[in-house]
Amino acid sequence: MFNHRQFLKVAGMVAGVLFAWPIRWVKAKPLGLKLDKVEKLKNVGRWAILKIKIKKKPVLFIRTSEDTIRALDPTCPHKKCQVQYNEKINQIVCPCHKSRFNPDGKYLDGPAKKDLTAYKAYLRKNMIVIDLDKDH
Repeated sequence: MFNHRQFLKVAGMVAGVLFAWPIRWVKAKPLGLKLDKVEKLKNVGRWAILKIKIKKKPVLFIRTSEDTIRALDPTCPHKKCQVQYNEKINQIVCPCHKSRFNPDGKYLDGPAKKDLTAYKAYLRKNMIVIDLDKDH
């Protein structure tokens, strides 16, 4: 049988698994942002970095067409600098070491070597809807 120490160790592992397992399957609800509140995103080709209060993190939004918007984590995977969208060249650029990404967050060039994290986002009526679970 188990001694007291072994029992506590096994009980702790079981409790940890039972506690963490349901959380893993809970999906966050999408968030809605009113387009009227973000003047920069009303026009195609414009962008903005907004702080999402619920997750306490910034999100880079790029208005790619009348019907589409992209949402990305603006943290460069190379040295964790905050990237910015360059409207003139239609690319996301890291100001620290010049890594470049396309508007979908796909790596193009520079020292980063990885894509930016993309989130599911779409436009519905006068709202930007974003799901902060990873897109992929």
